Amino acid sequence: MFNKCKVCESKVHEENRKLSLVKCNKCSLVFCKKKYSDLEIISTYDKLYNTTNQYRTHQREYQKLKDNQRVKIGYSKKNILNFLLNKGLTTICEIGAGVGIVASYLRDYPINYVGIEIDSKTVEKSHRIGLNIKKGAFTEMNKLNFKSDAIIAFEVIEHLQDLDLFFKLSKNHLSSNGYIGFTVPNYNKRLNYSENYKEKIFQSGPPIHLNFFTKESIFNISEYYGFSVEFYKEKKFPYFNYKLFSTYKFIVKSLFGKYHGSTLQCVLKKK
Repeated sequence: MFNKCKVCESKVHEENRKLSLVKCNKCSLVFCKKKYSDLEIISTYDKLYNTTNQYRTHQREYQKLKDNQRVKIGYSKKNILNFLLNKGLTTICEIGAGVGIVASYLRDYPINYVGIEIDSKTVEKSHRIGLNIKKGAFTEMNKLNFKSDAIIAFEVIEHLQDLDLFFKLSKNHLSSNGYIGFTVPNYNKRLNYSENYKEKIFQSGPPIHLNFFTKESIFNISEYYGFSVEFYKEKKFPYFNYKLFSTYKFIVKSLFGKYHGSTLQCVLKKK
């Protein structure tokens, strides 16, 4: 059980009793105070990737890659990658590489890429299509025999129990003035909905998502670990689905500057 902030070790207060979430009084990070064992976490992702429909998209993406078809990497990933590729990087390490969507995309660039993925069955699939993805947790980055110009992690760090170790190892592994590029769900997107949903977070809860980010907490955490925020973006408008009434409601909110985008896009630079 976490009794203080998992990042800056400051005092915390209760944020969401139902999901056992607390919020740091200093850096504003929201996280699950319960600690899960490695076995529980690995078991959770084995079920998600391989025995449930929740991550069915990954199966479809793998089949497309296997058939030598292009797979769209998405708006948020593309923004982060475009920013980094314009910096003239030569080495990139991806945490949570999955079946290799980003790895496949980067084949068209002169980049030395290595991916790291915790789920063994997913890694096996990536090897069948010739992608350089290693099995393991994010800690495997410090076993690589080179420094990376950038570490990327798309929809990953919200899953990490030891967020402190991730940032410390990342800083150690990065080359001088290296970057961390990542996307995370926006915790404040819950504010788009009625106050009747006070304890709902509109994203996966523990043990899937363990950390919950806002613009404020990202800037605070970046400063704490010795990074500067080089790129930050929040999608201003909702994804359009004409069948949903909420789409039109959110468009009106966005026109008045009151809409909270679903995803936060960030690039941090090592000082």
